[in-house]
Amino acid sequence: MRKMFLLLSMLIAASFFVTSCEQPAANNAAANKPANANTNTAASTASSEADVKKVLTDLQTALGKNDTAALDKIYVDDYTFVSPEGEIQTKAQRMESMKSGELKMESITFADPKVRVYGDTAVVTAKTTVKSTLKGKDTSGTSTATIVLTKTKDGWRVVHGHPSVAMPAAKTADTNTAGANANKAAAPANK
Repeated sequence: MRKMFLLLSMLIAASFFVTSCEQPAANNAAANKPANANTNTAASTASSEADVKKVLTDLQTALGKNDTAALDKIYVDDYTFVSPEGEIQTKAQRMESMKSGELKMESITFADPKVRVYGDTAVVTAKTTVKSTLKGKDTSGTSTATIVLTKTKDGWRVVHGHPSVAMPAAKTADTNTAGANANKAAAPANK
């Protein structure tokens, strides 16, 4: 019994000793974190933004030339495109429409791109101007596009693209006027 008590006492003492020597994990992480970690993160983000903008430039060039071989390297295999009309296209469908001549791009620009990087994902919004035809119909115009990219072993690649539909100014004005008139009609007269 005495031996057991002595052994138990030694185990308790040893556990107190080990516990007092250990630092909490949060303190270890803080102690091991380099002083310039925030600088490295900012530099990494700036580098990623520059790399994403380079992919946008390559995308502009490839689309403007209907270069499906270059697009094959820019788009991931499960790329999706949502047209301004809401039609969802796969990479294969988008590429086939270019190869067949159904979609003919003359030029496209992504102006004033805003790049937000979240680890291995980047979201870009940009003003887009395109000169193109689809099934012989002129589809040229301007919009705002959202482009999603992912960082792969081969670098940044496009996962998803979606240009918005710009509302014509006359419709916007008519809508605002109609809303204002409805508010006037609904408001009680003050006398």
